[in-house]
Amino acid sequence: MYCSNCGAQIDDQSRFCDLCGTPVGDQTSAPVDSASQPEVQLEAGQEKQRYSGFCIAGFIMPFLFFGAIGLPLSIIGVFDCKKNNKRGKGFGIAGIILSILNIVEVIVTAILLYFFALGMRPH
Repeated sequence: MYCSNCGAQIDDQSRFCDLCGTPVGDQTSAPVDSASQPEVQLEAGQEKQRYSGFCIAGFIMPFLFFGAIGLPLSIIGVFDCKKNNKRGKGFGIAGIILSILNIVEVIVTAILLYFFALGMRPH
């Protein structure tokens, strides 16, 4: 039989479509018109999703000591993943954590350098 939602071929004894999860009711076993349904080429449960560029960029920035740029990019990327159903949310979360650590590292280094330079002044 075929799914009434996506047109994928499913087992006659299935209660749900393996591809889209739609409950299988009393459907006919006649194939769905292929002109009205998208062509399914991926295996069941797999969809081709794009990565969020914001998440990737936000993840890379702290490694280049640009945590202040990476933090907003990662935050925007996480929202982009949720809103547009994109991949890369883990990169975004890791980018947020790494960016915060990078910002703290830069601030601590600046304070230590300031006090080191202050101690090195001639009296």
